[in-house]
Amino acid sequence: MTTIQLFKMRLKFAVWVTICLDQTGLKLFAYRCWNFSMKIRNWTHVVAWTVGWTTLLIGPAIPLTKMFEPEERLIDIAIQSALIGGLLCLPVFGFICYQSLALYRTREALADLLNRDRLTNVATRDYFYTKLARNPDGYGVSLMVDIDHFKQINDTYGHLAGDAVIARVAHLIDSQTRQNDIVCRFGGEEFVVFLTQANLVEGQVIAERIRQAIAQDKVNCDMHILSVTVSIGGALVETVREIDTAIRAADVALYRAKKGGRNRVAWENALDAQLQEPGLRDAS
Repeated sequence: MTTIQLFKMRLKFAVWVTICLDQTGLKLFAYRCWNFSMKIRNWTHVVAWTVGWTTLLIGPAIPLTKMFEPEERLIDIAIQSALIGGLLCLPVFGFICYQSLALYRTREALADLLNRDRLTNVATRDYFYTKLARNPDGYGVSLMVDIDHFKQINDTYGHLAGDAVIARVAHLIDSQTRQNDIVCRFGGEEFVVFLTQANLVEGQVIAERIRQAIAQDKVNCDMHILSVTVSIGGALVETVREIDTAIRAADVALYRAKKGGRNRVAWENALDAQLQEPGLRDAS
C-alpha cells in the first residue's frame, strides 16, 4: 500500500467516524463541545482543545494501520495522522478563536458601560469608589467641581446644549489632571476629582488649572457659542477610608466658592488659612 493510499484511507476513516454519529448523538456531542468551548479563557486551552480533537478523530485509525504497515513506519503514520487531524480541526480552532475574541469584546463593552459615564466618558460614581477601595491607605486631594449657572443654560439653550457643556467640561477636567488621578461624574453637572498622593500646593495648582482652562474655553452647540465657568471646592484626604468625609468638606468649600461670586476655588477653612501663608501662596 502506497503512502498516498494510506493517507486517503485515514482521511476517509476520520470522516466516516464523524458521519456515523446519528443525528441525536451529533447534537448532544456538539452541545457538549459548545459548553466546553465556553470555558476556554486562554491560548493554552485552545491548544489543548485542538490536540484533543486530533486524538479523538485520528487516534483510532493508527492501530488499524498496523495490519498493513511494518512497525518501523508507525512514526511516519503518527505524523501523517496528526496532520490530518490538524486539518480537520482548523474550522473548530478558528471558530473557538472567533468566539473567544467576541466574548472578550463583550466583556470589555460591559465593563465600559458599568465603569464609564456614557455622556462624559469619565468614571461613574460606583467605579470611583471601587477604584479607591483598591488602595484604602491612599491619600491625596479631593475636588468638587460644579458648573456655574447650569440651570440657566438648560432653560435658555435646551438640554442638548446642557449635555454638550457637561461633556466638554468633563473633557477639560480630565485633560488637566494627571494619569493616576480619578475624574468622576458625581451627579448632574457635578464632578469629583481625586488627586492621588497630591499635597495642598499641588491640589491648588491643579484646581486653578482646571478653573482657568474651562473659563477660557468655548462650547459650540447648535450655532451657539457658550462660555461657562466652574466653582471648585477642595479638601485634603488623609486616607481613602475617609473619602466621604473629604467629599463633604469639599462640598462645603464649594458652597463658599459659590457664595463668594463663583468661578473660583475655595478650600475647607483650615486649608484656606494655610494657603494665605506667603510661602504657600507664592508656590501656587
